[in-house]
Amino acid sequence: MEEHEYKVVRLLDELLPLAAKAQKSGLSVDLRLYLRENRHDGKLWAEVGFLDPATGRLLNHAENSLPLDSPEAVGWFFGRIAEKGFPLAVEMRTEPGHG
Repeated sequence: MEEHEYKVVRLLDELLPLAAKAQKSGLSVDLRLYLRENRHDGKLWAEVGFLDPATGRLLNHAENSLPLDSPEAVGWFFGRIAEKGFPLAVEMRTEPGHG
């Protein structure tokens, strides 16, 4: 596993359960996508923010954020969110699932 992949797994393990809100058949997660330009070098980058379901405030801060440097990286990151989120949805649902 590459270093950035390890950081993503670690961040999602930390942030996804905090941002997840239990629903009848699974969970919901409020995310915010930031697309920014670095004022020093002009490079474009993105960041996905996880929102606290109780307060609506960002759970991310400098120590647990991950800058994404391309549209492909953003797509890749959302794929990892879904991979981690689907099993969590089964755990968190408020009504029993289908056999």
